[in-house]
Amino acid sequence: MQGIYDYVKQLAPDASINYQNEDVDNKLSDLTGGLGVDLIIATVGKKEAELDLRRLAYNGHLVTIPLIMFDRGLGMDVVDLGGAHLSGTPY
Repeated sequence: MQGIYDYVKQLAPDASINYQNEDVDNKLSDLTGGLGVDLIIATVGKKEAELDLRRLAYNGHLVTIPLIMFDRGLGMDVVDLGGAHLSGTPY
């Protein structure tokens, strides 16, 4: 597992969180003042990917390569026009 963390560090992310031993929601809330994040790159599976959708900021992006997300190879793009009103973000 250490090789993965070393690889991620060289990409120079603003932060990285190990979901196995850190409270992801609390850490993200602390890092973003509760607004959520702009980008999540996750390769952990369906359960975390579904949780990640709630962790995104308005106009945020989730890149996921789960082993099993849907029963078929599907892609999903969503445009949520009402999201701006519900996001609570000033921009």
